[in-house]
Amino acid sequence: MIFKIELSSDQIANTVARQTKAKVYTFNTGHNVTVEQLKNDVSVASLFESNINYLIEALN
Repeated sequence: MIFKIELSSDQIANTVARQTKAKVYTFNTGHNVTVEQLKNDVSVASLFESNINYLIEALN
């Protein structure tokens, strides 16, 4: 499992993922919620909740 921060380039993460057969997950810092996300009822809280789920998965 590889984490990248939202709004950052995913080139390095994708390169490492290809080489290691890992999945890339976006870790949200809460700096931005896009208009598209708002239209889909995504909130900062829901983004943080997805972070928690990713961390739980990574630690198992």
